[in-house]
Amino acid sequence: MAAVSVFPGVRLLTVGDANGEIQRHQEQQPLRLEVRTGPDSAAIALYGHEDVCVFKCSVSRETECSRVGKQSFIITLGCNSVLLQFGTPTDFCSFYNILKNCRGHNTERSVFSERTEESSAVQYFQVGIPGAGGDSGWFYGYLSQQQNMMQDYVRTGQDPGLTGCPCVWQFYGYLSQQQNMMQDYVRTGTYQRAILQNHSDFKDKVCHFSGGSARFGGNPIYAVEASTMAQHAEVLVKSNNLTERIVVIPGKVEEVSLPEQVDIIISEPMGYMLFNERMLESYLHAKKYLKPSGNMFPTIGDVHLAPFTDEQLYMEQFTKANFWYQPSFHGVDLSALRGAAVDEYFRQPVVDTFDIRILMAKSVKYTVNFLEAKEGDLH
Repeated sequence: MAAVSVFPGVRLLTVGDANGEIQRHQEQQPLRLEVRTGPDSAAIALYGHEDVCVFKCSVSRETECSRVGKQSFIITLGCNSVLLQFGTPTDFCSFYNILKNCRGHNTERSVFSERTEESSAVQYFQVGIPGAGGDSGWFYGYLSQQQNMMQDYVRTGQDPGLTGCPCVWQFYGYLSQQQNMMQDYVRTGTYQRAILQNHSDFKDKVCHFSGGSARFGGNPIYAVEASTMAQHAEVLVKSNNLTERIVVIPGKVEEVSLPEQVDIIISEPMGYMLFNERMLESYLHAKKYLKPSGNMFPTIGDVHLAPFTDEQLYMEQFTKANFWYQPSFHGVDLSALRGAAVDEYFRQPVVDTFDIRILMAKSVKYTVNFLEAKEGDLH
């Protein structure tokens, strides 16, 4: 079913073919614009008094169209052009982002795509079909994954590659994963205290949240969400009667447009070891929306590094790699890959809690100031 978005207060103007003169449509009252999005195009219709359709067209990747200023959009069909003037920059921003997505602009290599490894980006966005090759091929390039499949095949007699891999679906698009994060009370409580104890920094300010965006003080809220969780956010906005205050903008921060510059950027971009998941770059990229005197929450990130020794962990990793030491796995000698398997297992990070007594030296702190850092500094 096609998604439908409605924008009231739109005015329709035509551009004369002969001299480019702009003429207002005979319908003087603002119109209601409806956008029905499909996989490759969007159907646009304008309705006037008593729901009479006064204009309709389909916009695809091949359609000649462009934004005009902060809240207008021009569409050229053959020799005729129409100009759509939106009631607010917020409405135009939402409309513009919808068109960008449905016209396939999200398939182009954005700033996010160019800098982010598939193995990181795939945790958030659907970028491949298991077992179908293409973008999903990175997953099956790990010996550890091949080992899981081979061992599962021995146990079940089924090829798990045919059942799909949950890692290639939208990790943060699941309500269960959102629940896990919301129930992380240490993290959630820390952000709540930071906002409440610094309320003067937020009062009557435009705040961009990378993963959501807000203006405090009763003004409009712009919620930016890259995963399919944006659809659930829309449901919550409507069910809580906040449609006049909150506008959900689906898409990556590198690809969407906001209608105005912001005073504060707030996000939770920290992965394991701070830099894992590659979301800090998105946090820094969002500074293109930040006013010169703006702030960022958080402002500073610290990483503490120290050597440690753990004999049990070492043996666990070594034992996993020894799977590839078998001289006859269904008649195949795997031992030639044992060295590569050892290298792979010991390259992978182990996320766990450890007793501080296993440290062999004092930690060294590395600090990143997000207000000063550039995306290239993290590479």
